[in-house]
Amino acid sequence: MSDYLTIAEAAEFLRLDVQTVRNKISKGIFQRGVHYFKREGQIGIRFKRSALVAWLEGEEKRPAAVLQMAKGYSLGENR
Repeated sequence: MSDYLTIAEAAEFLRLDVQTVRNKISKGIFQRGVHYFKREGQIGIRFKRSALVAWLEGEEKRPAAVLQMAKGYSLGENR
């Protein structure tokens, strides 16, 4: 069992539709550097399993210095 999941694997893990996971990324619910990571030009998005568990259980800790903007953009340290 891998610590990092593709979008499809994350959707299956959370028992959600793949499009629902993509929508949560777009809305900023799942944040880059917190819930998922992406290496530009390398591989697609990878979700951290432990971050998904924390989100699911309502125990996630978001960085205080990040302001959420429309369409999932963030303003602050975690860009």
